[in-house]
Amino acid sequence: MLSFSRIGISLILPFIEVFSPLFLLLVAVAALTDVFDGIISRRMGFPAEKGRTLDSIADGFFVVSLLICIIPNIVLEDWMIIWIAALAISRIIAIAVGSIRFGKAAFLHSYLNKATSAGIYLSPVLIAFIGVPATIVILGILATVSTLEHFYYNLTSDEYDPNAKGVFFVKKN
Repeated sequence: MLSFSRIGISLILPFIEVFSPLFLLLVAVAALTDVFDGIISRRMGFPAEKGRTLDSIADGFFVVSLLICIIPNIVLEDWMIIWIAALAISRIIAIAVGSIRFGKAAFLHSYLNKATSAGIYLSPVLIAFIGVPATIVILGILATVSTLEHFYYNLTSDEYDPNAKGVFFVKKN
């Protein structure tokens, strides 16, 4: 389970110089573990539901770790802080709504969520090349749409399918 290595990287990352080659290497390794974790787990026959939940928990650890590392090292305007905080709170509420409604951890692995994760992994590089405001806007829009999709899915889907590809794939009776 590569998710455990992503959690380990998340715990180490705050002790590495932000934007250093080692920092960027660890972020890249974490991204690769995210990509290959599901593939390897399925081939080895690990229980899918537990694997998806652990993967989502590892993603959460990584996002928090990355925020802890990057935010003190960049200049954020008030609107950026508010947007990031609103997204974090909204995402937690969306997951809670689904978890209550479906009686299990309701993490959605849609295309939008995967694209948002990819953007988060790329954020240190994006910051270096296009700057903080542009990175916040791009990732903020992506994460906002992804979070709205998560809410919509958890409120309207008849059954929980963590592998739903997006809102156009919601099963209705």
